[in-house]
Amino acid sequence: MSPSIYKFSDETNAKLRKFRLSTSRKNEPQAIILSIDRQTFEVIAEDEVYNSLSDVADELPDGAPRYVLLSYPVKRHDGSLSSPYVMLFWSPEGTSPALKMQYAGATQHVAKATGVIKTFDVSDEDEVLEVADKLAA
Repeated sequence: MSPSIYKFSDETNAKLRKFRLSTSRKNEPQAIILSIDRQTFEVIAEDEVYNSLSDVADELPDGAPRYVLLSYPVKRHDGSLSSPYVMLFWSPEGTSPALKMQYAGATQHVAKATGVIKTFDVSDEDEVLEVADKLAA
């Protein structure tokens, strides 16, 4: 499948733009979950914005991949605050191979379209929570 088949609606683009602009002014983590419509290949952003990685981990489905856009404030060595904008590719054990392939095929396209600086592959709740340590390192 070519990444060009994956689309973002105007509504999703507006949600993502609003999310990206609002995260730069926050001192707490901000995350939004994205999914792909299996029939239309449209990338869909949820309305809910999460403020902790544990809340994100709780909301991710057990048997289906998702993307999580995350802005996570970390303190630099000089004391200043930085909020890296990254994406988590959630691909839990037990996901159907066809669904895994659909999401894996779209990962680079979604990362480029959303402007994230890095992507982390995560497959269980512990790996989601460990992203904070990876960003702080």
